[in-house]
Amino acid sequence: MDDKALGDFLRHRRERLRPEDVGLPGGGRRRTPGLRREEVAGLAALSPDYYSRLEQGRVRTPSPVSRHRPAENLTRPENTEGRGRL
Repeated sequence: MDDKALGDFLRHRRERLRPEDVGLPGGGRRRTPGLRREEVAGLAALSPDYYSRLEQGRVRTPSPVSRHRPAENLTRPENTEGRGRL
């Protein structure tokens, strides 16, 4: 998967999920629908800056873990054991 395709996938999935879908508190105003990048980064155990660069296609050689962790979790929005799950 090239950088642009990975970024498009991550952004599309992030925009479709609500905080409640992953066990985060809802409410509050959001300028755009979906999760914030910081929320996805925290749930995927990545730094917000690194996740933003992944989504924007600015990471030339992302490690397999950093590519798969957010992508894998964003495809399964179930909440397990009270912890948020992307």
